[in-house]
Order: sequence, then C-alpha cells, then structure tokens
Amino acid sequence: MTTTTKFEMIQVPLGRLVPHPENVRTGSETAYTETSIAALAANIREVGLLQPLLVKATDKKSYGVLAGGRRLSTSGKCCPR
Repeated sequence: MTTTTKFEMIQVPLGRLVPHPENVRTGSETAYTETSIAALAANIREVGLLQPLLVKATDKKSYGVLAGGRRLSTSGKCCPR
C-alpha cells in the first residue's frame, strides 16, 4: 500500500524560520562550514533557488526547517552546527 503526503506551498517570513531538530544535517560538522555555505550562496545567486525549503510548524509563531537548512543559512539566518 502506498501512502501519499500532500504538501502545501506557503510563504513564511525569514524571521519565523528556525532550525528543526529532525533536519538530517543537524549536528553535521561539515554541512555548515563557511566555505560550504559561501559556495552554495554563490550558486543560488547565479542560478536561483531551485528547490524550496521544507518546513513544519513548531508553534504558532515559527516553522522548523526540515530540509533546506543550508539554503536558509545563505540568508545569514542561524542554523544548527
């Protein structure tokens, strides 16, 4: 039996995005290095953001980033290390 999950596209202000503990890169020592983030930011500037962030409401005021923490960190927003 196949389970289908529906996702809804929403716009969330950057200030309401927070790292989510279930993000697969949480705790990774290499994922959030300055060099890694700088290269990703340069790529996003050149070709644009190709894949949106995947978020999950954590409370009434914020959304945890499940997928896209590195993309979020290119905005200067703090992410897990």
